[in-house]
Amino acid sequence: MFDRRSLLGATAAVSSFVAAAFGRGAAAKTNAKQERPVDLEPRGTMGRLERLPNLALESRQEFLTDFRGWVNTDLSRAMNKRAE
Repeated sequence: MFDRRSLLGATAAVSSFVAAAFGRGAAAKTNAKQERPVDLEPRGTMGRLERLPNLALESRQEFLTDFRGWVNTDLSRAMNKRAE
C-alpha cells in the first residue's frame, strides 16, 4: 500500500520536473525581471523613508508609533515602580 507522504512527495517531484521541462519556470523568471514595478512615492520622501499616500494615514501611523514608544518607556517605568 502507498504511504500518503511518499505519494505527495512523488507528485511534487513530477510536477516540478514537468514545469522545468516545459520552461514555464524560466520564462516566468525572465518576465519578472523585465516587468519591474515602478516605485513612485506620491507624497515624496522624508530622508530615506517613503511618505504614506495621504496625510490621514501618515498622521495615524505617527500617532501609533509615538503611543507605543510612550507605553514601552515612560508608562512601563511608572508601572514597574508601582508594582515594586
